[in-house]
Amino acid sequence: MLIARGLMLTTGLGNSARRHFSALAAESPERRSMLAFPRDVDGSKKSQKLRKSGWIPGVLYGNETTTKPQLIQVEAQELRRQLRLASGSFENQTMHLQVGDKTHLVLPRALQVHPASDRIMNITFIRYKDGMDVIIPLRPVNGDQSPAIRRGAFFLQVARQLKCSVASPDIPPILEVDLAGAPNKTVVRMDRVRLPPGIVPKLMNDSNFSVGTIVGKRLNP
Repeated sequence: MLIARGLMLTTGLGNSARRHFSALAAESPERRSMLAFPRDVDGSKKSQKLRKSGWIPGVLYGNETTTKPQLIQVEAQELRRQLRLASGSFENQTMHLQVGDKTHLVLPRALQVHPASDRIMNITFIRYKDGMDVIIPLRPVNGDQSPAIRRGAFFLQVARQLKCSVASPDIPPILEVDLAGAPNKTVVRMDRVRLPPGIVPKLMNDSNFSVGTIVGKRLNP
């Protein structure tokens, strides 16, 4: 029943909706786009049957017409493709999600993966609003410009993500941590994190926040 319904929804999207979705992707090539379809049933057994049929159960929160979350399903193969394209930034990049004849600007959240098989179990989407909190990966750069690292030290990273408030849907996939010029035993803090306009860290006045430390053998002067 579920796979039949899913296939019917796919083929029954309608020419006008398909044209709208294609035009949307063409106008915003930098923003990912996905199709999703409403589902009427919930529960673990129904969700298991859905996954066996090649679909992933999901929920869309923040609908503009109702506070009640909308049950949806997305194609498993397409979701895996989106994960590969995102390269670790899947949950902090906005995307267009078309459900029926409506297109929502959303952020993926709470991607659930089976701990043993790595199968995708569930996916949640939240409609984007300016001022949302988003967790953005931290990535060190310019390590080759650190005299300590050039002489055998290394960067011991302890914080790999940073929670930020965002003022625009154009969220950077990563935040760069600049290691240029860092000597040995440097504690890398927020002053080395490159923050684009509109990205405000949510550190709750934590002046001791540390991304990591340059560590290694003792260096001669």
